[in-house]
Amino acid sequence: MRALLLLAVPILAAALASPALAASEFPAGAEKLEAALLVKMGPATRAWIVDEANHVATAHIPSDALAIGAAERFGATGADIDVLAFLVLMQAQRDADDTVSAAVTGVQSADASKEDARQSQLRRDNIDDARRSQMSGGEQVAAKQQGPTLVNLLPATPGAPPTIGVARTAAEPVPQPTMSLQDAMDRQSAIADLVEDAMKRVAQTPDNLIAPMN
Repeated sequence: MRALLLLAVPILAAALASPALAASEFPAGAEKLEAALLVKMGPATRAWIVDEANHVATAHIPSDALAIGAAERFGATGADIDVLAFLVLMQAQRDADDTVSAAVTGVQSADASKEDARQSQLRRDNIDDARRSQMSGGEQVAAKQQGPTLVNLLPATPGAPPTIGVARTAAEPVPQPTMSLQDAMDRQSAIADLVEDAMKRVAQTPDNLIAPMN
């Protein structure tokens, strides 16, 4: 899984081309093991898993120590610590996948907005060029001296004095995603590694040593 970090640039391009590539793969047998373990977990424990998974997925540096520490604070002992840590990390990987998908969508939306703004500006420039071509020589000189067209972007208020026009802009700034796509993918890869290691620990635990939890 660590090889994903070395392929960041190709994967980044592929993710932008197809949002379906944003989801990472679980290790073979991980989801089957997760399902078998969740049968032993009650509603309160399942809700706790989801909550702790979000903490791991949004941590500055995701680590299995976060999941293990959370399991210990929850009251788990022995083999149950590794079991809960594994379940938390599985859900954290899903959360990380969702973050990557959101980042991909944010980048695509920003690019689309910029392209829309560019096309709008081109259309306005074409209209202005067409109008200038219909002006006489004197009118064209007067238009150049007048400067760019000013439009009032403030709503009109009855009885209020005239407001000064502001220069028309091509587009409002596009808000940036809260997390960069590259950062989201790095975090996704790191959590996937943690899941793989946690699964190996749990797979070595006899089933009769795993206690049901409410």
